Amino acid sequence: MQAKPGPSEVIQRSDPNAVLAGADLPGLAQLYAVLLDIVAQAKNQGLIRGSAQHTAKLIEAILLGDAEDAKGTLGLVRDKVAQMQQMLGATPLAGEVGDEGLLGAVGAGSAIGERPIKRHDVALALEFAAEAVGHMDCAEASLLALEKEPHGQEHLHAIFRGFHSIKGAAGLLELRQIGALAHAAENLLERARQGRVVLDGATVDLVLQSVDLMRRMITAVSDAAKTLQAPPKQEALDEMLRRLAVASGVERVTQDPTPPAMDATPASAVGALQGPCERAASAHSTAGTVKISAERLDALMDAVGQLTVVQGAISRDFSCGGECEDRDIAGDLAQLSRITRSLRDVCMAMRTVPIRGVFQKMARLARDLARKAGKEIEFVQIGPEVELDHNVVERLSDALVHMVRNAIDHGIEGPQERQEAGKPRAGRVQLKAARQAQGVVVEVGDDGRGLNKSEILAKAVGCGIIQPGQALADEQTFSLIFHPGLSTAPRVTDVSGRGVGMDVVRKNVEALGGRVEIASEQGRGSRFTIHLPAQGGPGVNVAW
Repeated sequence: MQAKPGPSEVIQRSDPNAVLAGADLPGLAQLYAVLLDIVAQAKNQGLIRGSAQHTAKLIEAILLGDAEDAKGTLGLVRDKVAQMQQMLGATPLAGEVGDEGLLGAVGAGSAIGERPIKRHDVALALEFAAEAVGHMDCAEASLLALEKEPHGQEHLHAIFRGFHSIKGAAGLLELRQIGALAHAAENLLERARQGRVVLDGATVDLVLQSVDLMRRMITAVSDAAKTLQAPPKQEALDEMLRRLAVASGVERVTQDPTPPAMDATPASAVGALQGPCERAASAHSTAGTVKISAERLDALMDAVGQLTVVQGAISRDFSCGGECEDRDIAGDLAQLSRITRSLRDVCMAMRTVPIRGVFQKMARLARDLARKAGKEIEFVQIGPEVELDHNVVERLSDALVHMVRNAIDHGIEGPQERQEAGKPRAGRVQLKAARQAQGVVVEVGDDGRGLNKSEILAKAVGCGIIQPGQALADEQTFSLIFHPGLSTAPRVTDVSGRGVGMDVVRKNVEALGGRVEIASEQGRGSRFTIHLPAQGGPGVNVAW
């Protein structure tokens, strides 16, 4: 018996012009059923699922006679089906150059006109932005891993999948600039998968820069969706397309290009859009993951906080006259108290997010700074799964940026200096997070030259912070670097040297109700430990 084709295969095989021609109601009904199947299948592909839901509602309006303009609605359905075919099949954007015609777009990238985000596409655009950020996070992490494992094909495949998926989703929303960048990066990555291009340091730099530009373009789409405007033109796109074309080894331009062959087969189109990161997300979906905006979560927290206050006031009112004689009321009050506490704990836990995202940003920062400073760095992450309040994660990110910068710029020596000192050429920077009974500890350590106490004391005397000859314990001496304007850097660079970094660290940590401890041994390295209590600053819970 021949296997029944899956919904995504039916969509790909459908001819929207034929199925939707005239008043083909059976065809519309069949397509409606197919779309509902896709909604059920694409649980972890929010953009596909949302588009299928929207298109199904349009067909429903036509079938029930509720569409004010049936002909216009039918045309909109036709466009949506064609766009879903494009996304599921990962075909190139309409009018997009192909594999050998990439240079045809060079010089015209920023001239690509974007259309305003339509009102009925706002939800899809916001969903696209959220998913695209996830794809770029996955691509960036895989790029950093690929540098450590140059022959790691799974990492290369994951990077390709990230741009590949964004390209298809961009076609669904007619985001031509994002589609052009994704296609250009995809071309380079496809050549790398074929062994025709080597992803070395310079090429990895280029792809990482493409990720950065893509992030900015994704943010622009999100902002445009909120105002129903067109995403702005990206002037940097021209140069990026040109550099990607050169790195891809494109030498000629054709007028009628052939789209590159894709590895996605029609029968598994939805699954083909999922790479390692997406499959990992799918694994968690069995627990019923739902995306909630931070604004709604904060509103829920405020409501629960008010409920807790009122519940406490009611309990106190009844307890003022002694033990409540009515056992039913007493039992109800006790039950209300338990439910309120449980609801409060659940809401607090909902605010927590893994610190993994911040750790990944620090890994990228360390990699870029090391290359800029001509140093070799081994960046180690421990405990990225530790969860913190999302507000804490945001505030902590700024502090970690300064600490990682200092570790690489001040702490880690150059390869030659390390070799002469009997150390490995690559310096080690370790970022660690761990839970403790009293809260969470985040630690940044390195095996560099360590803090020079005599230099710190001399700078402190010069700045008038301490008196000449004043005796200080090691901990007091190290804490002097938190004073604004005090820096032991021999010169000011675009990375550090102005004496503001550690001051920012202290202020951010203290705002969270925490403290910073410093331990250092000259020639052996330094360790900066941030202690965050479970109950942070005003209105901030660090962890539960």
